[in-house]
Amino acid sequence: MTRMLDKGLLVSLLLLFGDHSFASTVPLVKGQSFLEARKALIRKGWQPRITHYKLSDGTPENNFGDSGLFYRAGIREVQFCSGTGSNYCVHNYSNGNSCLRVATAGEYGVGPGPKVEAWYFECPTRLP
Repeated sequence: MTRMLDKGLLVSLLLLFGDHSFASTVPLVKGQSFLEARKALIRKGWQPRITHYKLSDGTPENNFGDSGLFYRAGIREVQFCSGTGSNYCVHNYSNGNSCLRVATAGEYGVGPGPKVEAWYFECPTRLP
């Protein structure tokens, strides 16, 4: 339960404080298809950044639940998905020394798929 609250808090902060001041450096628009946004980011030099966080039982976080759908589809930059409500997910990218976190809403493979909700120039925290 604590992990879910931490994820919910992170997604809320991304949505609330997403830094759009560097919008010209990333080809993102709120509401755009995540898969199209991902292609555009990669074309602009943003590389998928894989995180290696694990659940308490040792399962890689990005292989569990809804994030596992992204991961198995080759979208390895997914860090986690909330798995509830709007199914918010966080995806990580890097370009040189810069990091970008993209929050999406929607389920992978269902309906129109996930849409970009917010983005923030921040690197994932280092693991202990």
